[in-house]
Amino acid sequence: MKLINDFYNIIHQKKQEDILETEISIRPEHRIFEGHFPEVAIVPGVCLVQIIRELLELELDQNLIMSSASNIKFLSFVKPAEAGNLHIRITIKPNETGFKADSIITGEGIEYFKMNAEFKKFIIP
Repeated sequence: MKLINDFYNIIHQKKQEDILETEISIRPEHRIFEGHFPEVAIVPGVCLVQIIRELLELELDQNLIMSSASNIKFLSFVKPAEAGNLHIRITIKPNETGFKADSIITGEGIEYFKMNAEFKKFIIP
């Protein structure tokens, strides 16, 4: 299930050389927050990983699967009612099996998430 245009929207995106920079907004009224958590909505970590994957798929125009992750750090809770727009910076480097992506999600001076991962092309049967 894709989260783009449902859970989040792209506000602005640009790519220079091997760096993809994207600004997104998360919909604080999304049904995900009914269970995570109703009192204080927090973006699930798996959604942050999925957003990175989807942004890479859009940029590279192919379906991807994360083949490995050497470093995933959840540094602060992303509370959509307080966070405002999020800035995502992904450094993309081709390798022998696909792509290496070093990602960071920030907003309003706060680092929320960092991930170093490898993705490879995924062929949907």
